[in-house]
Amino acid sequence: MVDPKKWKFSWCRLIATVGMILLLIGLITMLKQEGGLYLNIPALIFAIGVPFFLLLGSYGMDFLKFIPDSVLILIFTPSEPNPKYVQIAKFGSRYVIGVAVLVTIMSIAAMLRGLAAPYQIGYGIAVALEPLLYGVFLSEIYFAYAYKTFLGKDQTKGSSPLPLKNAVLPTIVIGVVLLSFFIGILAYTPIDPESEEMFIQGREEFQKQMDLIFTERDRQ
Repeated sequence: MVDPKKWKFSWCRLIATVGMILLLIGLITMLKQEGGLYLNIPALIFAIGVPFFLLLGSYGMDFLKFIPDSVLILIFTPSEPNPKYVQIAKFGSRYVIGVAVLVTIMSIAAMLRGLAAPYQIGYGIAVALEPLLYGVFLSEIYFAYAYKTFLGKDQTKGSSPLPLKNAVLPTIVIGVVLLSFFIGILAYTPIDPESEEMFIQGREEFQKQMDLIFTERDRQ
């Protein structure tokens, strides 16, 4: 049971939660129809597991209490600020971003080691950047929402910045550097006749798959 002295029901939070869930379902459905939905399970487990154990080691039982309370804020509003939870959300946001960047770099390195032809770079980049997507989602959707909620209205002014504020610029810089790096690979990698033929075959196969997807969607 929810303690009414600690939690207040909020229609606004309920509507916001339902709206967010519906938007996510719509986005996933659209990506699935377009053939662009891919879930990198190992990266997802790593992106969640490492911050979990880091926070558990840092805050102990307070973190275990934070988990169910961070779910309650989807519908309820806490009656008073909770400084411990604010710190957990703040450092949790930093942990997930740090882990996501680390896993992304590792994924890119693994992708480059197994790269057989330039036409595989697109798919490799998509898979390699997914850990960063998970990290930003957890940081800016989960931990930032918990951070603002447990901070309370009375302490908003003059308080410390949101968790990811100091990590935005490094993340953008890393993204630009990686993008420039891959563009350079595409521009200066020589393509022998065999690789070029494989590229053409792969492009034709991809086009056939996309035509099949659009045809099935039109029939529905």
